[in-house]
Amino acid sequence: MQTSSEGIFGSRPWRIYGEGPATLDTPEAGEFGGARDVRTKPYSIEEVRFTTKGGALYAYLLAPKPAARITIKALAKSSPHTLGRSATHVALLGGGSVEWTQREHGLEVKLPESLPSTEAIGLRISGVV
Repeated sequence: MQTSSEGIFGSRPWRIYGEGPATLDTPEAGEFGGARDVRTKPYSIEEVRFTTKGGALYAYLLAPKPAARITIKALAKSSPHTLGRSATHVALLGGGSVEWTQREHGLEVKLPESLPSTEAIGLRISGVV
């Protein structure tokens, strides 16, 4: 939690809360008729959640894998969510660098071999907010 706190505490929602297969699923029913608090199905590597703070966009990858390549579709060059802005820098929260390229179909990110967490990791993205 400490490595991800920068984009959590004092943050605000972005234009969309996230992307990935779980955002399209019908929420699982909870014990008392509402939505379940904790998901029983595992997340896929495509699951991303967003926050903003201080002019930066934070993208949290819910099922990261070392050395994986991911594409954040909401950050495509032609995406209505970026309002025509382009990413200027992408950093891994908790240290470490990432290779990235913003293309027409999304922001492509190559994760490093060593990740700061096995649960979820955050990326600080400049230029799109």
